Amino acid sequence: MKWMNIMGLSALLGTLGYSQPLGANLSTDVVRNALKEQYECEQPLERKLTIEQQAAELNNQREYGLRATDLALLTRVVYMEAGNDPKAKTQEQRERGWEGVAQVMLNRYLFDKNHGTKFFARAGTSLEAIARAPMQFHPVSFFPSLFKDSTLQDKSGEVRLGYARIPENIAERVYKVVVDVLKQEGEDITNGAVFFHADYVKHGRQEGTTAFHIKGQSCRHRFTTQLGTHKFFATTCAIDPYGESLLSEPQVY
Repeated sequence: MKWMNIMGLSALLGTLGYSQPLGANLSTDVVRNALKEQYECEQPLERKLTIEQQAAELNNQREYGLRATDLALLTRVVYMEAGNDPKAKTQEQRERGWEGVAQVMLNRYLFDKNHGTKFFARAGTSLEAIARAPMQFHPVSFFPSLFKDSTLQDKSGEVRLGYARIPENIAERVYKVVVDVLKQEGEDITNGAVFFHADYVKHGRQEGTTAFHIKGQSCRHRFTTQLGTHKFFATTCAIDPYGESLLSEPQVY
């Protein structure tokens, strides 16, 4: 790794979530850990499958109907929502934040699919429709150029995870988290959340208030966990109406 000047190091520390100002009292351990994490993030990840092959495997396993470009779309949404959470102090914490956002997209898809509703995507029951639903994931609305179909592939037709302000090396890591969530092989760390918002939002969702109604039943907000900056909320209506409720006591990480 190339050495950087004092301003470059300051910017790096801010990006990685270290709020301590540079100066004589800055711990060498803080600097060493920041540089170590940045170095680890810069190392390329090896894919066992191409993005096209990965989409096909997920479709075989879960019948998502995914295109390879949909995986790039989901990766970009997760990065723009939680790519550099200021409260995440380690790479593990950052990845849990990414996982939380990816899980909300999956939970919304599963909720509408299982209930036969279109609460989260009027355009249809697909992960692409969930990600592109108007004013749901704000970066899609505020930075539309990052999510255009034409930017999800290069001129040769190869899928691009990163683009513009989304670094390719970090996008690769976010992509891996997204794929792991879509496999549905691990726990849901959001405990069934279908909503999230930053903790500094003044008029955010409140415990016990009505989110929506389904078949005459009031589905109320239920705080489940906080991952970094983001607070996550499920509803009192199960994602799978024929399965067991996954709700447990709220957790804060």
